Amino acid sequence: DSAEVLGIAPMVRAAGAKLVFSVEYTLETRLQIARLDASRNWPRRLWSMLWNIRQDLRRRAALRAADGVQVNGYPALAGARVLNPKTMLYLDGRMRGDMMATPAEMAARAARLRAGEGLRLVHSGRLEPMKGAQDLLPVMAALRGRGVRASLDIFGTGSLRDQIAQGAQGFGAAVRLHDPVDFETVLVPWCRANADVFLSCHRQSDPSCTYIEAMGCGLAVAGYDNRMWGEMARVSGGGAVAPLGNIKALADRIAAWDQDRQALTEAGQKALHFARSHDFDSQFGARMAHLRAVSGVSDA
Repeated sequence: DSAEVLGIAPMVRAAGAKLVFSVEYTLETRLQIARLDASRNWPRRLWSMLWNIRQDLRRRAALRAADGVQVNGYPALAGARVLNPKTMLYLDGRMRGDMMATPAEMAARAARLRAGEGLRLVHSGRLEPMKGAQDLLPVMAALRGRGVRASLDIFGTGSLRDQIAQGAQGFGAAVRLHDPVDFETVLVPWCRANADVFLSCHRQSDPSCTYIEAMGCGLAVAGYDNRMWGEMARVSGGGAVAPLGNIKALADRIAAWDQDRQALTEAGQKALHFARSHDFDSQFGARMAHLRAVSGVSDA
């Protein structure tokens, strides 16, 4: 649904074809991104926000005129469904069934948690203000203040990497900063074997695939109550939610898991179950079935 193709409906109609839009961002998320874009000064951010508001009027008209809409994530679903009755929800991610955590890995994690070992947190992604990376170390500091034994491995790069690297020195071996690694061959196996909780400080409501991918590794997710993770947590039972930007509350959720290891284990199991029911193949297949239905093509 990029601005460049919002006026494509007449051309599609003239060709006798069908038109289906794929939507990820809501206007709210687009405005959040524009507001948090540190590469622009405030006048340019304001201009971008106004431009997005104008484009949203065109976007709404385009979705009404389409033959169908495919929506990635919960935040955009409600708005698109009102505009077009042939709207379907999918959850985008790269996890295939054979990449998910195994029963042996889940059992090993549960046994380690029962033994009372320190919690192993992990975070991966772009280390940018709009992704909330500036909250990672403050959460660790809050956990330390609560007497929670925990470590944090951070995979990624971005404008905050140097700041995080400097701050991590105050935590010794408890915080480790890694370069970006290959997702399928390195990050996924590492998370399945070496982590308990995925720490997300993401404040935006975009449909980040990080949640479902972490859940596929058998990890419970601790994150802020943005419109994507808040709803996914409610539907899946696979993690904990704290008010947006409330570092202390997020640390409290993790500290509660430290005291109730069984609850953490169960959250990880629910996360994996949810991810298995939304793996890449099932979501791609559902999207193809939706396109066939819109086109009037038989599945046979």
